[in-house]
Amino acid sequence: MALGNDLSPQKKLLAIILAFLAFGIISTLVLHHLYGDLFYVITVPCLIVFAIGGLFGYLELYPHPKIKSIIKLSFPFAIIFFIITRFGFTFTLIKVINSVIAINLIMYVIAERYNLVTAFIFENRFLITIGKISYGIYLYHFITPTYYLQFIDYLNLHIHFSSSTLKVLTYPPPAYLIQLLLVLFLSFVSYQFLEKRLLK
Repeated sequence: MALGNDLSPQKKLLAIILAFLAFGIISTLVLHHLYGDLFYVITVPCLIVFAIGGLFGYLELYPHPKIKSIIKLSFPFAIIFFIITRFGFTFTLIKVINSVIAINLIMYVIAERYNLVTAFIFENRFLITIGKISYGIYLYHFITPTYYLQFIDYLNLHIHFSSSTLKVLTYPPPAYLIQLLLVLFLSFVSYQFLEKRLLK
């Protein structure tokens, strides 16, 4: 069965995907203007990510060299903008930047045109494991620091940590490392005992 037959004709599917992408971009700009940085967590701007992912899926089934070339050519510009954001600058269309980078990496992995460095990165067992538990990392990294600090406060009331111990447990960098390890542990357990069963 062709992609999209259940919801739309194949001939119109590309136009629909591009329309969703355009709507996602426009809505992001409008919502950022209206609500400031809150736009980042509103669902509608996420259509950008879904549309670019859908576009990639479409191109895998129905190759369109010109569109793929545009995606590849946009990769270095996306990398430049991404690096700029690391210096504190913000871009309203950061979802476009991240999605373009992700899609290009996916295309590279599928093609498997590795050199020594990229083979080490993409065939590294540790990074593959991180990829498997990445959904858990995404879910738990928001809430873990809050509950971790609450748990430390609770223990401190009953155990009374020394000031040096409390500093290690609550101040960076050691506290960040503890929280990171905790997130990785929770994500691994979640993957092994919940996600794998759901996937089956």
